[in-house]
Amino acid sequence: MSDEHGATWNLEQSQVESPQDWANLIGDIYAPISVQDAPETFSGQIRNTGTDGVQISRLTVGKHVSQRLARDIRQSESPKLVVCLQISGTGTVRQDEREVVLQPGDMTVYSTTIPYELDFREEAEVIGVVVPWGSLAQAPLAAHHLSAELIAGDDPVTRAAFKAVVNIEPELLDMPIASRRRLVRNVVDLMSTLCLANIEQRMAARAPLGKSDRLSQALSFIEDNLDDPELSLEMVAARNFVSVRTLQQRASEAGCGIPEWIRERRLEKCKTDLVEYPDRSVASIAASWGMTNAAYFSQVFKQQFGAGPREYRARSLPIE
Repeated sequence: MSDEHGATWNLEQSQVESPQDWANLIGDIYAPISVQDAPETFSGQIRNTGTDGVQISRLTVGKHVSQRLARDIRQSESPKLVVCLQISGTGTVRQDEREVVLQPGDMTVYSTTIPYELDFREEAEVIGVVVPWGSLAQAPLAAHHLSAELIAGDDPVTRAAFKAVVNIEPELLDMPIASRRRLVRNVVDLMSTLCLANIEQRMAARAPLGKSDRLSQALSFIEDNLDDPELSLEMVAARNFVSVRTLQQRASEAGCGIPEWIRERRLEKCKTDLVEYPDRSVASIAASWGMTNAAYFSQVFKQQFGAGPREYRARSLPIE
């Protein structure tokens, strides 16, 4: 296992027999929570693995309510998006005044930096895919549109994504780190496709070119132009025919700032390339994603991932 910025996660199995031990275990692996309404015979089990900040976990847990309250959320905490897959039993997810009941085969998402509640009225099994915001191009829109909303198992995209994650998860534990890294990245791409399909469905049901559509266009433009050193809030607004003030407001409603989002996406691209292309210099990788100031790049990379780019590369590459 590793810290939240570490390269690998590998917790084969962990089982607890009390609500407080469950809260402690979840707090150690993910984020602080409190547990309510659990019987004396409570038990919970987690199998957890992942890499590069992405965690894929299978949880089997008895009747209880997990709450993440405002007091549990640190201001400095990096936001993450959780994609929740209901394997067995039923579960209710509540966040941002929304509520969804999940049946086996259903999915939903929630953000770790907004209070939420997971309510299990019976023993249930779920898989959680925990993804740092910057790793998922649609994260702000997904949190805004899909948080505690039903992603139903009768949809073909949902069915395909669900089956793929369920089949991949148990195989990750025994993989060489290089293979695990690539496969986890494929899971993130799959979650991105799932979120995008569901966001588009919800947008299509609304009036043409509404508020969220403007933001969607802006985020797509950012994704296509991350390699441009001149990419900025002002450029994004101008190219998408919206005022800077309006764009800032739309982004704020979705829980992100445009300059911060540009930086996060660039850093994620650089992080991937540092490992994928070990023979390329750090400076050339940074410049290829629009970050031409080497000192600034090293500073913000360390702030984001807990290690400078060279240190991160050294500890992420497999030992020969």
